Amino acid sequence: MNNPQLAVVYEKAADVVQTNGHCKNWFYDLHSEGKQPRSSLRVCALGALSIAVTEDPQPPEELDGLLAEAVADLSLRIASVTVDENPVERIANWSDSVVRTPAEIVDALLLAAKAAAA
Repeated sequence: MNNPQLAVVYEKAADVVQTNGHCKNWFYDLHSEGKQPRSSLRVCALGALSIAVTEDPQPPEELDGLLAEAVADLSLRIASVTVDENPVERIANWSDSVVRTPAEIVDALLLAAKAAAA
C-alpha cells in the first residue's frame, strides 16, 4: 500500500492500546473520565485510532481525512461479524467482542501498520 502516514497512525494506535488498555462498548472508559487526561484512558480500537490522529478518544461524528482513511482501511482488515458496510460499525463490533483481547487489537493494528508501510 505504501502509505507512511497511515502506518504511523496504526503504530500510535497500537501503542495507545498497549499503554492505556482496552475497553469495550464505548470509545473510552467512561468510569475514568475526569480522573486522568482523555488521551490516557482505556480505549476501544476506534478510540485508539482517534487518539492517534486527533488526540481525543472520541472521534468526531463525521470522520474525515487520515482518521476516515484509517477506519475504512482497518475495517477491511478485520474479521467482524457485522455485515454492515459501515466501517465504524464493523470495527466497533470487532473491538467490543466478548472474546477480543487487548493483544489482538494491538496485533491487528501492527499488521495494518506493516501493510501500510509496504
